[in-house]
Amino acid sequence: MNKANNNPSLIFMVGVAGSGKSTVGEVLAEKLNYTYLDKNALTRVFTEKLLEVNGLPTWDRESEFYLANIRPYEYQILMDVAEENLKLGNDVILSAPFLKEIQDENWLEEEVRSKRDLKDIDIKVVHVLAGREAEKRRLTKRNTPRDTWKLKNWDIYSKDIDGISMSWPEEMVFNFYNQKEVKDDNFLGSAVMKERLEGIMEFL
Repeated sequence: MNKANNNPSLIFMVGVAGSGKSTVGEVLAEKLNYTYLDKNALTRVFTEKLLEVNGLPTWDRESEFYLANIRPYEYQILMDVAEENLKLGNDVILSAPFLKEIQDENWLEEEVRSKRDLKDIDIKVVHVLAGREAEKRRLTKRNTPRDTWKLKNWDIYSKDIDGISMSWPEEMVFNFYNQKEVKDDNFLGSAVMKERLEGIMEFL
């Protein structure tokens, strides 16, 4: 990795549930000594409480109520914490699906450069891709409540995410193919993962 200047860096780790973005993001953050911010870790407690007091399952991430009244604030919090770190000169990795945002080609410019006045930071995007088979296998294995609807309605869910495409500037985006060709317990230390991480490092 060769930074052209001393400006703080912001790396977006984006991808659907089960793609492995959090795992890859954590490994990359440790390797680079970047601040690592995960949307679920930052917002899960208040999200579940808001759902509970409104009579909805705490695992709901698909209802109109969640999408209209909770999701926007999850992402606002994530970006607010990132902004504070960047203004302190810290390099940051953000991990979240960003599925709505990546379909808007102007979102990065409007949200990061204009709205938050972070004009001097370096922005890169790692789009983690795994394929539906690997994603379903991972969601089944991790067995978290927030994946309940996805797994019970896999055909509907798969069709929805199949229609999502990356619209952010190509020069900012690195496609990280994260299918599992090795056993789960050996994956992070495998030659496959090391090679893939080297690819990200060269891009950054």
